[in-house]
Amino acid sequence: VNASGLTPISVGDSDAVKVGEWVMAVGSPYGLEKSVSTGIVSAKYRSTTVQSESQSGSSTGESIYANMIQTDAAINPGNSGGALVDEKGALIGINAVIASNSDSNAGVGFAIPVNYAMNIANQLMKGQTVQHAYMGVSLADVNAQTAKQLGISATSGAYVASVVAGSPAEQAGIKKGDVITKIDDETIASADEVIISVREHNIGDKVEVTVQRGNSTQVIGVTLGSDLKTKSDNS
Repeated sequence: VNASGLTPISVGDSDAVKVGEWVMAVGSPYGLEKSVSTGIVSAKYRSTTVQSESQSGSSTGESIYANMIQTDAAINPGNSGGALVDEKGALIGINAVIASNSDSNAGVGFAIPVNYAMNIANQLMKGQTVQHAYMGVSLADVNAQTAKQLGISATSGAYVASVVAGSPAEQAGIKKGDVITKIDDETIASADEVIISVREHNIGDKVEVTVQRGNSTQVIGVTLGSDLKTKSDNS
């Protein structure tokens, strides 16, 4: 295919995007090609988890989306992957996912910030392996039922089921059986929230992890590493 006559879209700066500014979502919702919807930037740096499904409709687990641009511009099945542009037509995000109980637009859509997307694209074009921040723990949700089963006093948080040998978590002193209840000033109520919090950081960032260990509470400083060495652990 000869692409010499194509004009590339202007790339904007997602860090400069302001809440309340006008945006447009471009794509093909429900197969309706070249559709455009308008809205505003509802929020920045939103993080969410979304249930993933196979083509047969069966659940394949959850996908983590961190540091997203939230917009009320209509995003529906079919324009995910399309452009989110500002009022000048500059690309500021890649439409990615919606939050909806009906699988159709409910005014809560999310786009991957273009600065992050371009960083990933540049790594791939250079033949590099994409890296993310990594702690090195396997986790389970803590609730009243699991607390009773595990014999722990905490009733919410993320239970550390295992710690990867040599990982940032092990080096910092996090142990199997700890319950993570906070990362920095953010309360942790589930395993997903730990994963999201780690993904919101960069490799090399130091985070303060509050854990309940037995009847005591400890704050442990963890310098996040890279998941390049292993892709099989939760965070």
